Amino acid sequence: MPSNEIHSGDRVGIRDGADFLHWSRTGSIIGIADYHEASDGSPQSLTVLEDGRTEAFAAPADLLVPLGPPDAEHGPGAWTAQAYPDDGDPPGQLMYFADGTDLLAFVVQFSDVLKDEKLHVHAPAWASEAQLLRLRAAGVVLV
Repeated sequence: MPSNEIHSGDRVGIRDGADFLHWSRTGSIIGIADYHEASDGSPQSLTVLEDGRTEAFAAPADLLVPLGPPDAEHGPGAWTAQAYPDDGDPPGQLMYFADGTDLLAFVVQFSDVLKDEKLHVHAPAWASEAQLLRLRAAGVVLV
């Protein structure tokens, strides 16, 4: 099972569109996440409860980014990333990742599509040299 699959109860970043690769909102998956494509080939929709809201909504799985919880283990000092637009606009929200594998999968997707932003990544002290090399090769800024 790929590490970036999303399951019920997982924290997610919610993208505003397919071309917006960093998330602007956060929430949690409620219900069971089903990874079978819809019968017409479209992405599966998952039920998301956005932080600060009382009503859930359906979101296509391809607009959700798996996140680690912003707590002592996965919060500042662990795996984080933040997108900085080249035009000087404010940076995107800080993204927390459960582990280096999830972050690396996101970085690969991010680096292939976005041309007008630079991704700043903080790797924890326990990151392996191989992980750091892959991040550098993807063109991120290690902070």
